[in-house]
Amino acid sequence: MQGGVIFDLDGTLLDTHRTIAAAHNRVLRQLGYPEHADAAYKQFVGDGAWKCVERALPTGAATAEHVEDFLTRYRTDYARSFRVDTAPYAGIPELLDRLRDDGTRMAVLSNKDDAFTQEIISHFFAPDTFDYVIGFKPEFGHKPKPDGGLHVAKQLGIDPAHTVFLGDTHVDIETAVACHMLPVGVSWGFRDVAELNAAGAQHIIDQPQDLLALLAKLP
Repeated sequence: MQGGVIFDLDGTLLDTHRTIAAAHNRVLRQLGYPEHADAAYKQFVGDGAWKCVERALPTGAATAEHVEDFLTRYRTDYARSFRVDTAPYAGIPELLDRLRDDGTRMAVLSNKDDAFTQEIISHFFAPDTFDYVIGFKPEFGHKPKPDGGLHVAKQLGIDPAHTVFLGDTHVDIETAVACHMLPVGVSWGFRDVAELNAAGAQHIIDQPQDLLALLAKLP
């Protein structure tokens, strides 16, 4: 089996934090709660929608009932607004084109709800860019559980041991480690390099094209 590259979505392929922040803040405003600075959402996201809402709500307000209500409002808002202030990071489209031309198998694995993951990838990238795309599904759980990553590898027919997992948070790096994939962090995303290194990143890249040089060195 050949290897491939599995990409995280938010903070790796797309800069989404302003869009996510705006949608959450609009719901907080509706409910009469304090809003947060856009940058705060770089720390809130990464572990799935439920955790993001828990972190955005004030202490004591994140009951199961309140989180469910918030998520319903948020999903309605985000479905309308996800195109606003979101774009691929500089160099990402060129990287993906090059990998596709080279015949590299590529997938996306996100903790964002699967429906949104599918819609966002379809909107921002050409239909044949990725060989497989999946967001959060209950049967696989959230990253860093290895189930989703191993499922992706099976769907693509790629060897986990020869697969790069590229992401911007400790969750992505821990997922790669759990799947016995090569954990590669990106410095342009939502979290800092220290977090990625502490989680076990074996490589850090500072711009998308650096991935090509790294892949060329791999056995």
